[in-house]
Amino acid sequence: MHGNMATALLMATAAGRSHDRMNASEQKKLLKEFYNAIPLQVPSPSRADIQPMAYVEGIHLTDGRDPLGELRRAIEFRDTAASYLFSGQRGSGKTTELIHLTRSLRDDGHAAYYVDALDYLKETAALGITDLLVAVLGAFSEAYARGLGSDPARSGYWERIKDFLTRTGVQASEATLKLGGFADLKLALKDNPTFKESLRRISEASLDTFVKGAREFVDGLVQDVRDRGLHPDAKVVLIVDSLEKVRGSGSDADAVFQSLSNVFFGHAHNLGFNTLHVVYCVPPTLPLVAPGIQALYGGIHGLPHIKVEETPGPQPAEALDANPLRQGARHEPGIDLMLSVLDAHFPRWAEVFPPSQLREVAHASGGNLRIFFLIIQRALLKCPGRPLPMTDDSIVQYALRDTRADFQLSKEDRDWLMQVAKGKGPALDGISGLATLARLFDNHLILDYRNGKAWCDVLPLVRELIHPG
Repeated sequence: MHGNMATALLMATAAGRSHDRMNASEQKKLLKEFYNAIPLQVPSPSRADIQPMAYVEGIHLTDGRDPLGELRRAIEFRDTAASYLFSGQRGSGKTTELIHLTRSLRDDGHAAYYVDALDYLKETAALGITDLLVAVLGAFSEAYARGLGSDPARSGYWERIKDFLTRTGVQASEATLKLGGFADLKLALKDNPTFKESLRRISEASLDTFVKGAREFVDGLVQDVRDRGLHPDAKVVLIVDSLEKVRGSGSDADAVFQSLSNVFFGHAHNLGFNTLHVVYCVPPTLPLVAPGIQALYGGIHGLPHIKVEETPGPQPAEALDANPLRQGARHEPGIDLMLSVLDAHFPRWAEVFPPSQLREVAHASGGNLRIFFLIIQRALLKCPGRPLPMTDDSIVQYALRDTRADFQLSKEDRDWLMQVAKGKGPALDGISGLATLARLFDNHLILDYRNGKAWCDVLPLVRELIHPG
């Protein structure tokens, strides 16, 4: 639903939910239910039985683009297996969409598995090609074993992993490293220096042999999947989420980001498998440092934020100097979509806040669902003792103010964001600034959109912090 129709429906819904004045106990119950219905963090399913969730179709469709639909069709149309890149900022709905993709692929007879790469990899450490391949093998094996209802450590797949590590020289002997199960492998990948050194040594000395062994391992596991009655035309798909969260801090930031570029650009040919379709989630900033990277994969599919503002048109330099934080008109269909997502999680929201107040919150969030939900949760904590629904917007304004105050901006950050606001682009002058740009993206200060072309802008909530005038 878009535009006036959706707005009218939401207003009618709010008006129709009339009720007698609640007593304090009933109000507290409503507010608590609302608070807990807000999904600030989507739980990553470690089990194979991904449960249904509140989901709104089509919120990321823009100008005829359907990122998830195109990714799905790329998988279904290809006769041979391939690897694909998928990107989306935190809070854009990426994980929800990927979990939904996993479920819908299964519903259509494919064997699809969702895994979180950070179960196996350290978020703040540089990434190597062998690190990632071992993480993929472990996560795929564990997810498949769980799907069979087995204890992964006792399913036989753990013994295959151990045999692979021994044959490829990672685990030279039990005296070097004692791995007793998938949990030990996760810890070793994250924190065991002996294990990490073995992987580094292999990447330098015998990477081709290692990759060949990894592909044979995956082929055997895929054959097990097919032997359980999978239709010959069905695909076996592994979705590897959260690699976009790998980032360093301080002096390590540039090196960690460069390691991601090295893996996905320099080793693209080593990240594909003969019989398994793999989707890797990568930072939205990766194409900036590796232009043309999509040609090395089955495409790169980007998930933009929900558009809540129109793209402002070009302006002369003097106009930009006078109004550097130029804004487009509010995009009401996008704001309607934000409210429809909230409605899917808690249909009684209009008993607490009138639509006009939450439309302002949706716009201030820039279409970032995580910030949208965070502001609403903060407002809910200020509601007890006040008559519902809210007749003035003071509570929402307090929540907006408090959330804005969380963003502590250095002069360097303000200057960068000012350039983003002026040019509606990332304002990246050179490779040395990539770590800073990635941090601004990760902290939701820069949001990416797409309508006709890719563009980005500053989070509307913080505009007054950048240019108070």
